[in-house]
Amino acid sequence: MAGSLVALGDSIVNGFTVPLANIPSMGFGHWVAEAADCSYTRYGRGGATSEVVAAELAFLVATTYDYAVVSVGTNDALQGIPPEILQANASLILHRLQGVANQIAVITVRSADHTAALRRAATEVGTGVVVVDGTLSGALLLGPDRIHPTALGQLLIADRVATAFDLSVSPSSMRVQSHVPLTYYLRHGMASVKPGLKRLAKLALRRGVFGSRPWPRPQCQGPETAGPRQSRVSAGQQERDGPGGVAGMMSQGLGGVGVAGEADATDR
Repeated sequence: MAGSLVALGDSIVNGFTVPLANIPSMGFGHWVAEAADCSYTRYGRGGATSEVVAAELAFLVATTYDYAVVSVGTNDALQGIPPEILQANASLILHRLQGVANQIAVITVRSADHTAALRRAATEVGTGVVVVDGTLSGALLLGPDRIHPTALGQLLIADRVATAFDLSVSPSSMRVQSHVPLTYYLRHGMASVKPGLKRLAKLALRRGVFGSRPWPRPQCQGPETAGPRQSRVSAGQQERDGPGGVAGMMSQGLGGVGVAGEADATDR
């Protein structure tokens, strides 16, 4: 092999996804290594923020490499970590890699503010660092969570990195792509709307749309001057014949249902 490549970062570096259009499940760094005829090493952790990558994963890179690729910042944006924190951590990561890799590519994220922080960190480190567009859109390139790239999305990012590294071979030229089956779009669409449907169902149950509200418990109370036995008899009679009792509901017919329906509509 002609060289070596190390990939560092979050779950996007790992590239665990479903094969699509005859494209296997591989991270973009792996694709670049294949195109450059390099050995490949990956240090990726799902859910890792820039702090985790800077404090833990970056120090696992112990040998020298020809290329390094970094994916960090997505989880910072999702967790509301300020861009300034990302910039500081990214600077530490890139400085660390600058000592062990000849060329470094850092991938942008969806958040404009966090992408700007990555660009500032790359500018601060300077020589040997390039910023590569990692944004994707559409069902073919992004999974149902709108965060993780599909197999095709990983391959597109790999092509962008290969261009930034000035490689003579693009990763996508190494694969013969076939058509995407209709079932993929169906699964993707269902997975995309499933969380929304769950939220709507929970909201409907809370508001009693499906009739899940219990009937109000009748408040039965005997006359103040009645004795114990008379009080019990009066309470039982009110429970049967009052508005909330069985007889009361039978005499109202569907009127009680209509009233409940109007209350639900008002809640909504």
